[in-house]
Amino acid sequence: MNPINLNAFIHNSVSDATYQNLKTFNFDHFVQELGNISGRQINVNLYEYVPGVTDFDYKSPDTATKVNEWNTVANQFAKDIGVTPYQTDRNILVIDGFITDSVAGAAQSGVNAGNSVIASTVDATTIAHEVGHTFNAKHTGVMQTPDPANRGNVLSSYMATGDEVGSGSLLRFSTINRDRIKSFLGKLE
Repeated sequence: MNPINLNAFIHNSVSDATYQNLKTFNFDHFVQELGNISGRQINVNLYEYVPGVTDFDYKSPDTATKVNEWNTVANQFAKDIGVTPYQTDRNILVIDGFITDSVAGAAQSGVNAGNSVIASTVDATTIAHEVGHTFNAKHTGVMQTPDPANRGNVLSSYMATGDEVGSGSLLRFSTINRDRIKSFLGKLE
């Protein structure tokens, strides 16, 4: 069974403070969750200051086109360094801000989900959320439970968006999305 390589390209604009907390805040919980779902080894490969890659112009009102452009750049980088990606590999452009005024992430998804995402560090779940889309996770079936620390609010899964998030996150996928991801990965053997 091939591992899942999360190739995280740290955009040149990401602050040192954000970078220092990236592993703990954005990846550790997600790596554990994805490993539990898939039964695969999960590797996080960090790339910094790669000319023509980590300076990618990600700002655009057309997020679908922008993430497809990012896919081309990331896959060309893999080719240039002599790496043939596994179907399970994902290319993540890690950004500090937003792609548009209100969009923090975008992913290649759909019937033939791609392998690339642009995802912000603005909250702990954006990277997991966007990568989840590339493994067939959907916004439907979002898991929510009452937040015992904040009466009237909820804790939501990775696929929650906007007001659905409430006061916090469970830092995992819903049962439905765990099944979707597992099924999707099972077809990539």
